Amino acid sequence: MLLLFAGCGGRGGDAPAEPAQVRSPAQRDWESQIGTAWEQYEEGFTAGWVEGCEAVHDAVAAEYDEEYANEVVGCADPPPSGYGGAPLEVPDDPRAAGHVDGVAEACYVPPEVSGPVEPDC
Repeated sequence: MLLLFAGCGGRGGDAPAEPAQVRSPAQRDWESQIGTAWEQYEEGFTAGWVEGCEAVHDAVAAEYDEEYANEVVGCADPPPSGYGGAPLEVPDDPRAAGHVDGVAEACYVPPEVSGPVEPDC
């Protein structure tokens, strides 16, 4: 008598399990927003945000006047935190990546400003 036990004793036709991905300590720190690379990113972001905000301020001041620019462009406010646009992977140059992201975050003309204002950022 011949007995066949289908599906017993092993994985059968299951695909092999994917190997677990090993993240570097730097990547773990990056994802937790801590460590040297993250600090460099924050420094770059802040510098870029200030640069972008000042470019918007200067463009509004040139089109209208300094007082109005001070009123509608909040460069005295600290840059936003959260860094929602931060890269998912640790950049090769965190400070430069942060700078680019900071400029991009700040370089917008507030909706209160009507008229053709084009900041140089």
